[in-house]
Amino acid sequence: MSPPDIEHLSATAGEGVLEFSVSIEAGHETFLSLLAWLPEAYELRFYDQFYPSVSDPGAYVSVRRKGRGFVYQLANHGWSSAWSHQSPQLLAAWMALQNSAAFSVHRAHAPAAT
Repeated sequence: MSPPDIEHLSATAGEGVLEFSVSIEAGHETFLSLLAWLPEAYELRFYDQFYPSVSDPGAYVSVRRKGRGFVYQLANHGWSSAWSHQSPQLLAAWMALQNSAAFSVHRAHAPAAT
């Protein structure tokens, strides 16, 4: 998988994964471009440190392209949500709030059920 050429993102390729470093200037448009690039057979992952959880703080977020749209799932130790549809605009805004988070793209293991 070739990394995308997106301003404010730099990618490091590993075995079956792309790890992204995000510059402080990254914003909504940066992440909208990343979502537009995301191949359907892959999953974008990041950690939402602000998600209110009753167990461990935060949530791990997985995002997949599904046809012309996107689905996401939240998870943390011992729990996960169902896959839910979301617009790329709202997902990009959510990702921009996590600007200091690590973003990575992995091959998806199983189809996202919705």
